[in-house]
Amino acid sequence: MIGIHNNDDGTLMTRTIDGQAPAIAPLTTIWGSNKEETGFQVVSSSFADFSSLGAGSKGRGDLLLTLLAGVKQITGATKVLQQRGVEDQAIVTRTRLVAQKPYAAALGLLDVPSFKKSEMIPLPEGVNSFVAFSLNPERLTGLIDMLDPTGGLKTKYAEFTQTLKVSSRVDLEKDLLARLGPKMTFYVSPVKSAAAEDEPLSMQSLFSGGVDLSNLLALSRPYVPEATFVAEVKEPASLGKALDGFIIEINKEIKAKATAFEDAQAAAEPRGRGGRDADFDQPKAKRGGGDRAKDRKAEVAAPKFNLLSSPTNTKKFQLQTPSQAKYRLGPPHFRPMIYMDGKHLVIAASAGSADAAIKALESKEWKPSPEVEKALAGVPENLLGVAVVDSTSSTSALLASFPGTVQAQINTGIALAKTLFPAASAMPAAPAPAPAQAPAFAANPRRSMKDADDEFRPLNGRPDQPIPGTPAATPPPQVVKFQVNPDQLPKSEEVKALLFPSTIAITEDPQGILFTQRSAFPEQIGFQSNALVAGFMMPLIQAARARIKTAPAPAATPQPNVAQPGQDNRPGGRRRRDE
Repeated sequence: MIGIHNNDDGTLMTRTIDGQAPAIAPLTTIWGSNKEETGFQVVSSSFADFSSLGAGSKGRGDLLLTLLAGVKQITGATKVLQQRGVEDQAIVTRTRLVAQKPYAAALGLLDVPSFKKSEMIPLPEGVNSFVAFSLNPERLTGLIDMLDPTGGLKTKYAEFTQTLKVSSRVDLEKDLLARLGPKMTFYVSPVKSAAAEDEPLSMQSLFSGGVDLSNLLALSRPYVPEATFVAEVKEPASLGKALDGFIIEINKEIKAKATAFEDAQAAAEPRGRGGRDADFDQPKAKRGGGDRAKDRKAEVAAPKFNLLSSPTNTKKFQLQTPSQAKYRLGPPHFRPMIYMDGKHLVIAASAGSADAAIKALESKEWKPSPEVEKALAGVPENLLGVAVVDSTSSTSALLASFPGTVQAQINTGIALAKTLFPAASAMPAAPAPAPAQAPAFAANPRRSMKDADDEFRPLNGRPDQPIPGTPAATPPPQVVKFQVNPDQLPKSEEVKALLFPSTIAITEDPQGILFTQRSAFPEQIGFQSNALVAGFMMPLIQAARARIKTAPAPAATPQPNVAQPGQDNRPGGRRRRDE
């Protein structure tokens, strides 16, 4: 099976198959031969060559060309090659970005030495999902240029770096970013922050600083692991001075936002009684006058990163928010911490997760869990990055209750379609029967009052028909229900024993960068979204079918000298009584 993008591609493909046009090199030549990959059974292959596309390819009206030109601009690659297949017990997807060193654009972040998977930054015990990578932070500005063609983010970044350089004499790129890495890691700590129990949550405290994503997540935060970022450092003494200046500027930015927030709140208060000018309703001798002006000049309470006491050659900063502060960066228990010693920089969402990271770094040895060790067995030794995602518990639970999950997704789609498109998904009303003739009492003197009452009663005593002259009764809600024998469903524990954490490995070879994804089962989002879409479309399709069935048939156009069924004195018609 061959898929083509347009007619020109189809013509070229046909000529190539017939030997009238040159063909590309075989995929085995493109991928190269590797004895370690002999167990990889390829199911499908795809490629895209956009080496000849330039900036002028955009705006041609061709969506695919625009997309490929964007990929080339952002990644700096000239070709994308992909293979899907199976290897051992894993579903494998290999994606290669063909590029030449030194890498440009986003791939420039990966222009660093690789590391061995046995030499990753140590992780706390119980961490089964993480991302470990080797990056060149100095190339971050180039990535911002690529991702922000309008210049808005680039302008703000330039303004902040210039302010930092003038106020604190710190060059963000040379003094700070250049001294981080190359090895870094990101994970969520299983340690629950003790600060989550410090203050009760209320709607006022959650949204006192404005509507923000961190506020929206506050209700579930006690049950969400804490995010942690760890990076190697170089020249710790110089980095420590740069970090001090960086924290000072961050605190200034927070203070400015807090002041602007309180000014906006004051401007929004209604004038008059109870408002900001309520004191003018009082006698002149009792007006606030200078006291009000002094209050406005008072210090604005704002969140601030404070330096905490710590051992020699280490630094600890923690975000602390005064209780009277109106502007907040998150819920009350949101207190991220920044820690730096002679070898590592730790940025954690709470003191608990920071302490767990510091303890792991001090141990200098990380022993992965059996599940992670099994997943890493299929990962190459030399890496630019690796991501491990342990979703075995959720996947096994999903598969154990798969029919019920799909049923719920379909019914959710049905309800969603009826909510968004009530007119389109509504079933057409049944045609009203002809009005019944009024009963003639005198015609039958033996009729009782009960008989007469039954004839006047709506529906003639039959509850399964609508009242004459009214729309059809609302049909029962449409739902899908699967009939499944529970004994035939697998147990969650049995399914979990067959699974292992998914991995994405980033490696380098002479052709460019290779991303290799290994998983025991396809992504959950795929078939769940398909069930949702199916349920979403079902009521719309059923309503369309019902309208077709209830629509009156078009009247047949009479043909000359051709008898129509039902006409008098014609074939198929009724005979006249006088015949």
